[in-house]
Amino acid sequence: MKSLAQLEILSKDEQIAAFKEALHESGVSSTWRWDDASRVTGHDPRFKVLRSIAEKKLAFNQFIDEQKSKERNEARLRRQQVIINFIDIYIIATRRFPRPA
Repeated sequence: MKSLAQLEILSKDEQIAAFKEALHESGVSSTWRWDDASRVTGHDPRFKVLRSIAEKKLAFNQFIDEQKSKERNEARLRRQQVIINFIDIYIIATRRFPRPA
């Protein structure tokens, strides 16, 4: 893990990415609030790389929005897979047990 001094020389985008990585590695999910995330992640040097609370909260909210979007996409893909599996089972069943004429 990089020290705070090493993190401070990164570009702003890299600092934000490091901050979000710290949130992810700490297990922060889309349902967490700022207070909970800051308490759990506060010891990590990547959490301290963004100086102001406003910057941290903005990056936190972006992270939460990204997580929610990712979770929605994963849920959509799971629903699609369930439908595909159902259709596959239906096709197999209709071939094995055709309807009587």
